[in-house]
Amino acid sequence: MGGMGSGQWYRWDSRDTVEDYCSLRIGYLVRKGYIARGTRQVGRLCWEAGDSTLATIRFESNLQDGALPYFRVMYGNASNGKHDDYMIRLVATVPHYGGERWWFQCPHCRQRVGVLYLGAERFACRTCYGLAYQSTRETPSMRYLRRARTLHKRLGGDGDVDWLPKPKGMHWHTYERLLAEMEAYEDASFAGLAQWVLGRSG
Repeated sequence: MGGMGSGQWYRWDSRDTVEDYCSLRIGYLVRKGYIARGTRQVGRLCWEAGDSTLATIRFESNLQDGALPYFRVMYGNASNGKHDDYMIRLVATVPHYGGERWWFQCPHCRQRVGVLYLGAERFACRTCYGLAYQSTRETPSMRYLRRARTLHKRLGGDGDVDWLPKPKGMHWHTYERLLAEMEAYEDASFAGLAQWVLGRSG
């Protein structure tokens, strides 16, 4: 694993679909334990496809008591020759069934979202980058992601796979089953699209 800014950094601003961007999904980070209440963590995330490194970032997540929750990202940006280092605010909501649910606050529009995409101007939400979904030349990973999006829409969402509250009138058993299936397809998609590597910062 190389250092900060190592590997090839793609200019994504000429693309117009979510599949062409590296995505940061808070549901995945929470399930992997990278975002957890009462902790401060540092590490590295790497997006890889085959033998190619698409992007590498260092991160710091801080959800310690008394601190403003944030997810800090640090990386070398070849599109502008600068070293980007900024914080993405984390916001928690309380679902009806208890516990808590974490969200990103988009650094650009400040909307609460579950997924951010890495473009030439920093991480931002799908709406800010004006991204569409690709429907042709579907790989197995894309097929898994499409299935996750289909389930997301069944739960009342727009297909941008993130957590949703239980739709009115839906049984809890059905809701929990669909949510678990959606998350399983999302994880399967990640396993095929890119290998996420978490290392302790040196």
